[in-house]
Order: sequence, then C-alpha cells, then structure tokens
Amino acid sequence: MEFFNKLIGIAASILERVRGGVRHKAIEAEIEHPAGTQPVTTEAPRALRYLNISGSPPPPNYYPEGIMRPYLGERYAKDVIFAAEFEEFCDEDDEALYRRCENYLLAYDVPSLIGEFVIDDIDDISDALLTYLRSRIPGVDWTVKSDWEGGMQKYLLIHDSISAPKDVRTGQPMMLELFGDVSSSGLTQDKSTELENYATAARNALYAGTPPPKLPKRTTISISVATYSNVCFPGVGVPFYS
Repeated sequence: MEFFNKLIGIAASILERVRGGVRHKAIEAEIEHPAGTQPVTTEAPRALRYLNISGSPPPPNYYPEGIMRPYLGERYAKDVIFAAEFEEFCDEDDEALYRRCENYLLAYDVPSLIGEFVIDDIDDISDALLTYLRSRIPGVDWTVKSDWEGGMQKYLLIHDSISAPKDVRTGQPMMLELFGDVSSSGLTQDKSTELENYATAARNALYAGTPPPKLPKRTTISISVATYSNVCFPGVGVPFYS
C-alpha cells in the first residue's frame, strides 16, 4: 500500500505542474459503428464546451436519458467535481459566470463498471478494456485509446476519459472517465516487491528510451472509478485529483 501511495504522490506532483496547460484535442477519427450498437460522442472530448447556460440549470434530481440511464448511480454534488477544465471554460475571474456555469455540471457514478479484468502485457489493455466495457454495458460502440504505456510504466495505473453515449434528452455530448490500477499479478513472489521491481525497471526503460520489461503474467487491473459526465475529467474518486 505504501508503494502505491508513493506512485500516486509522484503522479500528483506531475499533474500539478502541467494542469494549467493541458488541452484536449478534438477526436477526428471516423468510427464505424457495428450494427445494433449506439454510436458514442465523436465531438471534442471537452464536452463542457457544449453547455447551454441560457436556460435553466438541471434540477438536483436530473438524470440523462438514453442507453446509459439504467447504469447510472449516484449523481455527484458539484463541489466534489474536479474543476480544472470547468474553470478554463467558465472563466474563474468572472465570479458570476463561474457560479452560473457551476450549476450545469453533471457527473454520475457507474457502479456496473467497477470491477477487474486480467492482462498478460500492456499491449493487451485496449482489447481487454473494450471486452470489459462491452460485457458490462452492451449495445454501445465503445472506443478506447491504444497507448497505455506511460501510465502503466510510471505508476501501474490506467486513466482516461472516453466518448460515451450522449444525453438524448438534451443532445449534450457526455464522457466516461475511468481509473484503475494494478491490484495483483499471477507470479508467486510477494506482490508489492514484484510490482515495485517491475515499475522501477519500467520507468528506467522509459526515461532511457529502451523497450520496457514485460508486465508480469496474469496481471489484474481493478477499475475503481467510472464516472459519466458532461466534463472530460470530472475526477471524482481519482486519487491524484484529491
């Protein structure tokens, strides 16, 4: 546990340095949607830019409609939503506008996506995560990125915000933030020692520009955060946002 806390601390310090300058580019790739699935949002990941603040904000009991509705749990309060992009969009220097925009934030827990999947190498993550998402919430044409090396080599974690089905009540684009970390591996050696040795060797390889070591076989990734939101990275429950 102490080892993972150290990793989270390193990640937090790096995030703090780059937080103000990060910009998420629009998704430009065209996606073919298999028959019988619902396409996901393909507009800019910063879905917040589509907020319409000319009307009334959603009431406290508001829930989006569409394929995601049966999977949504708790709606998070606005004061627990990580606000980096929100502040950029709403202009935190304009207090009145900031407070007005704040009332339009939406973020929901997705309990059915909390769980585990097993991989044998970093290159397996994309396919394994897609299989996991499709089994937990079928009928959606999920797409995930292909490169997970940075987070896994440095911190033994995965973290991303991916396009999700829109809110059909309003047409608003929505995102799904996922966070998970390595909880175990298939080797018999003590887990913390084994994974610490791997992470150290992987970071050294990354900084040296050499191929990373192979991930231990039968490595389990535990998804602990899954949030459906109208912001790209709502950050609720993500360790390095706290």
